Amino acid sequence: MEEGTRRRRCRRKGRRQKAQPHVHYEAAEYSVVNVAGIVSFWQQSDWFAPEGCWFVLKTGHVRVKEAGVYWIYAQVSFDDRKDAVRAQVLLGGRGDRPPTPVLTCDGDEPITAGRRTRTCYMGGIRRLDRNDRISVEAWGGVKAAPDYTYFGLLKLGI
Repeated sequence: MEEGTRRRRCRRKGRRQKAQPHVHYEAAEYSVVNVAGIVSFWQQSDWFAPEGCWFVLKTGHVRVKEAGVYWIYAQVSFDDRKDAVRAQVLLGGRGDRPPTPVLTCDGDEPITAGRRTRTCYMGGIRRLDRNDRISVEAWGGVKAAPDYTYFGLLKLGI
């Protein structure tokens, strides 16, 4: 750290904590949820950084509070017998600008006998500006369970 600079800290439960440049969200339900658009049933994982320091979750959208280069990842699992499933990570959507897909997963392989769950995993590096919004969009019967459906961001030291 350069001389004269101080690392920002967040308060949580009355004590100061070092701000963490990462967050992990997981499905907040244990069920199959029919989704046709933005996935909004997220909760912050209890083993991750305090929310509010670097990220804010609201109605399925995560707002980034500090610009930088981020690793973005998402996994959406489907409990669906359809031949094709699709999920994507969207960037933006502020004002009258529509969100732009930055990561996409199309699963169209045939379902094998006895297999019901289909998984779409996406990951990539992206430069994000302050106040950019990230969301996950899916179509189909999403398996809403923390080990199956989740997403997160990790700020890289680039």
